[in-house]
Amino acid sequence: MTTLNRKPAKKNGRIIILVLLFAALAAAAWYVLRDTTPPALTIAPEQGYLNADSVITITAMDEGVGLKRLSVRVLQDGKDRFSVDKSFPSAQRSHQESIQLKGQPLADGPIEVAARADDHGFFLFSGSKESRVTLILDTKSPRINMISTQHNINQGGSALVAFEVNEDLRECGVEVGDWFFPAYRQENGTYLCLLGMPWDVAPAQFSPVIRAVDLAGNKTTRALPQHANAKHFRQDRLNLPESFLVSKGELFKRVFPNDPETDPLGRYIKINNELRTQNRDQLREIGLETAPAPLWSGSFLRAAGATTANFGDNRDYYYNGVAVDNQTHLGVDIANRQNSPIEAANDGKVVYAAFLGIYGECVIIDHGLGLQSIYAHLSRIDVNLGDMVNKGQQVGLSGTTGLAGGDHLHFGMLVSGLPVQPREWWDAGWIAHNITPKLESQATQ
Repeated sequence: MTTLNRKPAKKNGRIIILVLLFAALAAAAWYVLRDTTPPALTIAPEQGYLNADSVITITAMDEGVGLKRLSVRVLQDGKDRFSVDKSFPSAQRSHQESIQLKGQPLADGPIEVAARADDHGFFLFSGSKESRVTLILDTKSPRINMISTQHNINQGGSALVAFEVNEDLRECGVEVGDWFFPAYRQENGTYLCLLGMPWDVAPAQFSPVIRAVDLAGNKTTRALPQHANAKHFRQDRLNLPESFLVSKGELFKRVFPNDPETDPLGRYIKINNELRTQNRDQLREIGLETAPAPLWSGSFLRAAGATTANFGDNRDYYYNGVAVDNQTHLGVDIANRQNSPIEAANDGKVVYAAFLGIYGECVIIDHGLGLQSIYAHLSRIDVNLGDMVNKGQQVGLSGTTGLAGGDHLHFGMLVSGLPVQPREWWDAGWIAHNITPKLESQATQ
């Protein structure tokens, strides 16, 4: 019996050895082949310009066997300028290397960044990834050269600035407090910028600054030489009849559909404050939808009719003899007969033709360089978004839509969304002295 049991035991032993050998080979194969995908490697930025404060970021990742090494070389004119070499003895899954350019031996001009990442793969199955990018180093700030030298501006008014810059720019314009008025490059390479002096800024606080940012992010600022004139605006008192407050109930429901307020005065105050703020923010956004060159010619047309409210009127609102609100009127109200034809004040492009809150049915025409005219409270709109219109072309009929108390046209002028004094743009003399010479100077540059 003993002899008969030995052969099966030997056979079983061989099977066990084969199983263990197969398991070992499988484990070895798994170890060797567990990651045949090379590391992921990125360089940021991938293209474009850098300045002295820029940082180049290299990111390497390997979710399998992990990173073993990351090497980075920065070259210029075909020569290594500096390098970084990192080894990772453990199976590190990711690493981000930030390279500061400040203080490195580099000159302005093209530089090449070459990176390589290796993983912990075994022998022939190890993975690597290489990446190269070419970037432009620019450490010099742009230079601004003034073309226009005289800039007289009235409180609430407009001014045109002409200047040139010695390189291509990412951003350019004039800062006035929280307002930024973009400048637009002309065909001859110079820049034109229309800016406004806010109605609520006194000359002593008016400090416009030209800002130019080049493609690498280098920034230059220069104070704009100017002379600001103070203007005094009229104080006005408006009484709010109960019938008028009630009549604006539908407007409230349209713009605040989920608001539970039912008191007519409470509704009106919310419209006159919150909605007014929203609409002015919208005008600021629309103001950026502009042609980079002037579309208008000469002075702007004034609609026929009597002036019932002026630009800059400081309005106190009274209800039953009690002051309940205060706002500034930032346009000119013109009343004629009901449903009077309303004409475009100058040539331009329709950039808005729809309902706009307190302005009701409204048309906004872009005249280029951020200059726009607004026609509010219309009963009918006769133009479409995107239409090119001519001076004198009918754009609609006057009405009472929005927050109007009676049939009239609210006419306004805007510079990059900032309401400015329309009377200046109606005045051929003012345009001839303050705008035309600077436009004509571009033709001689």
